[in-house]
Amino acid sequence: MSTLIVGETGAGKSLSELPWFRHKLKEKSGKLVFDFHGQFTDLCGEVAVVDGHADKIMYDKLSAEKYVLGYKLDFKAKSRGHEERLVDGLSQSFLVKRGYKDGFDHPYLDKAFKWASRLVLRQSAPLNSFRYALQGPDYGGLLENADMETWLAFQRYERLTKGERERQIEPGNRVLESIFDSVTVSSRLDGGWDFIEHLRKGGIHLVNGLGVSPDKMRTFGNLLLVHAIECAKEQDFALDVWIDEAQRGFITPYLAEQLVQIRGFDCSVTLMCQDVSFPLEFKETIFQGCTRHAWYRCASRTVREEAACDLIGMLDRNRVHHYEDRFVSVRGPTVEYDAITKNSSESEDEDGRTRTTKGESVTTRERVLWETIHQRIPHYESPQSQLIWLQQEISALGDGERFVRDKYGCRKQYVYPLPKNLYPCMPGLSKRRWKRFLRQLREKPVYRPADQAPWIPAAAARHGRKGKRRS
Repeated sequence: MSTLIVGETGAGKSLSELPWFRHKLKEKSGKLVFDFHGQFTDLCGEVAVVDGHADKIMYDKLSAEKYVLGYKLDFKAKSRGHEERLVDGLSQSFLVKRGYKDGFDHPYLDKAFKWASRLVLRQSAPLNSFRYALQGPDYGGLLENADMETWLAFQRYERLTKGERERQIEPGNRVLESIFDSVTVSSRLDGGWDFIEHLRKGGIHLVNGLGVSPDKMRTFGNLLLVHAIECAKEQDFALDVWIDEAQRGFITPYLAEQLVQIRGFDCSVTLMCQDVSFPLEFKETIFQGCTRHAWYRCASRTVREEAACDLIGMLDRNRVHHYEDRFVSVRGPTVEYDAITKNSSESEDEDGRTRTTKGESVTTRERVLWETIHQRIPHYESPQSQLIWLQQEISALGDGERFVRDKYGCRKQYVYPLPKNLYPCMPGLSKRRWKRFLRQLREKPVYRPADQAPWIPAAAARHGRKGKRRS
């Protein structure tokens, strides 16, 4: 079950999510955590170390050049549909660094990146070959064992004029040059650590993006995310993903589509965002893919309006705005009573005198009794006024308070966060244990200095080129 968590900074999103992460540690699923600021990854690491799961943790701080984790990323398509998903995921991973809208506005950029993705996948070439797949002379090296469809497309490309070829190639080259010329990305590719095998065995992988540019974090993080999701679906193992500050580039059309598709697998994705300013092309897909929505305190009016519309299930049709007092006459029971009628008659006697005779007659009749009662007439609130009330409630939420909407309905919750000191009697002990664990972890052979990473990609070596290296 995927989750969308929205709230401003300091509302308690990360601390409130730690108890759920601690609960997931008891399961055998792989855990993958991305964080732009590093606070959430460090807190998850402290919790895992304290709970005795230190042997499952791998930690990658992207700003570190002295201790670089070399990944083994093998993107192998097993079917045509699998290849199309990988092509979309890889293309968006590189283009997202320029922003989704700006990157796809170029008429040839999307097509060029998808074509380069197919070349790299079909040749089983390393990811470093991406930068050479978009350059004209290097197409031949990647097409040595290409199929007929690939070869015909290459022939059409060769018939383009130089100006048309530059318009298709140069924008993509500029994007790839900025990626693969950076120490952050290029030093982590073509390594020996099996990233997928670690997750398949229930490992915990923490990616800390503090200290690097958001572009590099988005690019490398999306590469790992695409690889992890596709392998989890193909190899059928459980995977749990947490992405903090997801609105800063992790929200792509590929991820939006996968949020819906992974419902049939044992996978879940938790997106923690400050707002919901997603592109309109796939905004509704994200809301439908995340079956659980949690709204924390929001200062933005736009976010509050989105939250109120999403929590419309909390509106009570019987919510009374005020009462009106009325006095109404009500017909009561019908009663019977005896009506006495007096009558008199005159007559003359034998002597000629007038004599008056008086008498009474009794008749049974019915009568209706009327009663005056007091009524309180309720006037119900309109949906519009209730939405305004709900927006005010969202803006006034305290730390750890949230509104939740899932398949069980809408409700207000308070989450008891984990204490900052996991050892109450010894403040700071959990952080000291975490730092000591990191020092021991970096002594493993999978961590290497950046200057020992392979800098010449396979495609470049084949053509006698050397990869650029920053001094």
